Amino acid sequence: MAAAASATSADVPAVAPGTLYAHQRDLATLPVPSLEQTLEKLLRSVKPHVTDEEYQHTEAVCREFEAGAGKGLQELLEERGASMPNWLEEWWEQFAYLRPRYPAAVNINWFGLLPGTWGARQMTQAGAAAALTRHIVGFRQNVLRGTVEPETMAGRKLCMNQWTRMFNTCKVPVDEGYDEFATYEDLQLDSVAVVCDGAVFCFPVTVAGLERAAAEAAGRPVPADTTPRLSEEDVEVRGPAGHLPEDHPCLASLSFADLELQFTRVIEASSVLFELQRRGEHVSVLTSEERGRWAQAFDHLVSLDPCNKASFDAVQRAIFVMVLEKESKPDLEARAQSALLGTGIDCRNRWFDKPFNMIVYPDGKGAVNGEHAWADAMVMASVFGHILDGIDREFRAHGGPIRGASTPPEALPPPRQLKWKLDTPAVQALELASANGYQLARSIDLRLLLWPHFGKGLMKRHRLVPDFFVQMAIQLAYRRLHGRCVATYETAHTRLFYHGRTETIRVCSTESVAFCEAMLDEDATDGARFEALKAAIQAHLAFTRDCLMGQGIDRHMMGLYILANMQGLDPMPSVFTDRGIKTAGRYTLSTSNISMKGSPLFGGFSPMYEDGYGVCYGIQEESLKFSIAANKSCKDTSASDLRESLARSLLDMQRVLLSRNTIYLGAPASADAASAPKGESGGATADAERTSKL
Repeated sequence: MAAAASATSADVPAVAPGTLYAHQRDLATLPVPSLEQTLEKLLRSVKPHVTDEEYQHTEAVCREFEAGAGKGLQELLEERGASMPNWLEEWWEQFAYLRPRYPAAVNINWFGLLPGTWGARQMTQAGAAAALTRHIVGFRQNVLRGTVEPETMAGRKLCMNQWTRMFNTCKVPVDEGYDEFATYEDLQLDSVAVVCDGAVFCFPVTVAGLERAAAEAAGRPVPADTTPRLSEEDVEVRGPAGHLPEDHPCLASLSFADLELQFTRVIEASSVLFELQRRGEHVSVLTSEERGRWAQAFDHLVSLDPCNKASFDAVQRAIFVMVLEKESKPDLEARAQSALLGTGIDCRNRWFDKPFNMIVYPDGKGAVNGEHAWADAMVMASVFGHILDGIDREFRAHGGPIRGASTPPEALPPPRQLKWKLDTPAVQALELASANGYQLARSIDLRLLLWPHFGKGLMKRHRLVPDFFVQMAIQLAYRRLHGRCVATYETAHTRLFYHGRTETIRVCSTESVAFCEAMLDEDATDGARFEALKAAIQAHLAFTRDCLMGQGIDRHMMGLYILANMQGLDPMPSVFTDRGIKTAGRYTLSTSNISMKGSPLFGGFSPMYEDGYGVCYGIQEESLKFSIAANKSCKDTSASDLRESLARSLLDMQRVLLSRNTIYLGAPASADAASAPKGESGGATADAERTSKL
C-alpha cells in the first residue's frame, strides 16, 4: 500500500488557523490501497452472489490479475498517488458527474425536504423565500470570509473543500468531450436567479448589488468596485473575502423586507405572462435533457443572439437558484416527488445544473434539488443545518423574521426577467425537451416511510450501531420481498483525506445473508437471530472502517480500470469482465444514510438500475425516515411493496431486541467510528458513471 503522506508543499496552500481552511494542509493524501488486500476484499464481496464453482473461477481470475497485468497497473497508480494529493479527484468528477450523457435531472440529482412548518407564524411564499435567501446569503458571507468552523469526525479533521464550491458555480454542458464545472469568483456576482413557471428572473441580494442595480436603472455611473484584491495565496489562506468586515456591502444581505418585496414582484410578474410567452421562456427545461442534446441547444442559443449568452451567464454566475412553485403539495410524499421530479408537467421549473435549487411552495414549505458534481449530499445536509439553525434562532428570539430597513419601492429596481431569442431549431429543441421531461417526471415511483415506533435509542440500548441496524433491515426487507439477497452499497465519505469524496460500502456479505435466513427461518430462536444480527453488523463495521480510511474496493478498482483503458490493454484483464465480479458490483440496492447531527434535511434519489431501488434514510432518537424509489417501467419492483416489507422487517427486528433481557447503558461499541457522516456517491470500475446520483 502506498503511504498516506500529508498533503503539503506547493500542492496545498498555506492556511491560517481558525478559518474554514485551517486543517487542509494537515490532511493526508488519499492512499492507494494494496492490490493484494483489495482483491481479497473483492473476493469476499463476490462470495454471497455465486456458486462454489463460480467463486473458484473468480478467485483464479483475481490471482491471474494480481500476478500479471494488475502488477503494472498498480505501479502506475502508486506513481500517480505519489505525485498528487488526491489521485482520484479528477477522475471521479469526470467519470461520475461530467462525462455521463444521460439526463442529470433524475439520474444524478437528488432531493431534500425542509421541515414542514415555520412554527406558529404563517409564512407567505415570498416571505419564506426571503427568509431562506437572507440566511443563505449570510452563510455564503461566512464561507467567503473563511469563518465557518471546520468539521471533524470523532476528533479527526475533515476536508472542507466541497464547501467552497457551493455558490456562484454551475455545471456547463459541452457537446464533445465532457461537461465542465465552472466557478465564478468575482465578489460582485451577487444576484440570485429565480425560476417561476419556467420564466427566469434575476435580482441582486446584497447591498452593493442593489447600489449597482439602482445606478444602472437611473442611468447613473455604476459605483466603482473599491474592494481590495487579494493575491492568490491570500485567497487560499483567508478565503476570497477573508479580509473584509462582516458588514461590507459586497457581502451584506438585503433586508428581509426588501427580499420579500422582490420575490412578490417575481410572483406577480410571472402570473400575468401570457401562456405563449411562458412557453417561449421555458429554456430551463433544457437542463433536464440528455447532455448531448442540451449541449447542442446551448451552443446554438449562445451563437444565435448575444442576449441568450447574457441570460445564460446570469443564471450560471448567480449565487444560487430559487424556485417558486405555482402549486402547494398535499403531503410530504407529494412534495418529495415534486422536489426530485419537477412540476408534474415536466422538468421545466428547475435549473438542474446549479449546485442547488431552493424550492418554495405557495404554502411556504420548502425543498431542495441538488446537483452532485460540486459536492456530496451530506455536505449539503450540513450546510442546511447551519442555515436552518440560524433561521430557527432568529424566529425563536423575535417571533419571526427580522424585517430590517425597507428600501422605498421606487428605489428598489424590480427583478429583471431574462430574455431569450429563439428560432425554429431552438423551439423544436424546447418542445423535445419538454416531451422528454414529461416522461422523465413520471418515470420514478417514490414513496416515504415515516417510522414513529422506535429510533436509534432502542438500537444503542442494545449496543448496536444504528446505521448498521437499519442496513440489515433493508437487507431483510429486500430478501423477504424478492426471495434473494443482492449487491447493495452504502456510501462512506473519505473526507479524512485531502479533497476526499466517497467510497462504496458493500453491504451484502455472507454474514448479512445468514442474518436474513435466520430471520426468515421459523425454527430459529430469537437468540440465534440476535447473534446472526451481531455477526452481520460486525462484518459491516470492519468494511466501513476500511472505506473511511481509503481502503475500500470500488475506487481502487475504478482507478485500475481507467489506467487499463489509458494503456490500451486489449483484451481487457478478465478481472473487469468476470461475471461474479460484475454481479457483486451491480448495485440493485442503492442506499445512503443522510443523518447529520443538527441538520433536519431529509431526502433521497432514484435507483441506479431499472430493476433496482434507491433507499435513503435518516435516523433520529425515537424515529426513522425512509425514502424509497423504484422505476415505474420495471414490473418486478415496487416502492410501495418494499416499504411494506421494510416496515415488517423493522417490527420483526424490534421483537428480537425486546425478547432479550439485557439492556446496556452507554453508547454502542465503536459507534463513533462507524456512524461517521456518510457521503452520497457510490460506484465501481466500469459502472462508475452509473453511480453518480447517489
